Amino acid sequence: AACVTANATQVMQAYVGNEWRKVNWADKVGYGENGVGFRVGEGIWATVTAIDPQPLVIADANTGNAVWIGRIEEHGQPAWAAVTVNSAGKQVGGVEALVRRKEYGVPYAEPAGAPSFAELPKAQRTSWLAMEKLVDGFYGALNAHDGKLPKGLSAECKWTVNGQALGAWAAPRDGDALQWI
Repeated sequence: AACVTANATQVMQAYVGNEWRKVNWADKVGYGENGVGFRVGEGIWATVTAIDPQPLVIADANTGNAVWIGRIEEHGQPAWAAVTVNSAGKQVGGVEALVRRKEYGVPYAEPAGAPSFAELPKAQRTSWLAMEKLVDGFYGALNAHDGKLPKGLSAECKWTVNGQALGAWAAPRDGDALQWI
């Protein structure tokens, strides 16, 4: 996990000033931004002027992936970034950046107004496998359109992204099924 975290940190620090040559790249590298393939050194490599000094970094040694989540600045303008860095041994084998800029509109929250969370003690953390099952259950229920809640999800569940409400479970009316609105 430490190696994967170090690779993610190295990539993020290299964004500032377009210093991509300083990253320990694997022989073959995949790179994309917002679902579009780019060459390393293009895209936000040319625009990032600062990165969050206290990002959330989640590393998974089992998959070799780390996700860096935090605020970036592009020429002084704030944006949110979630950057997945894949490690190929001690080298970086792939990067996928998801950037949400203010001008894109909803869902967007000003970086200064975003919530912050304390790190949970290891005994209270949910395993990645359990989280994966919960997420799969949520999206499975959402896509099934059958009104059934996935196991472990409250009927008062609300879905927000970057502080913007995207939906909630609606209470059933006279014979109707519970549904996502």
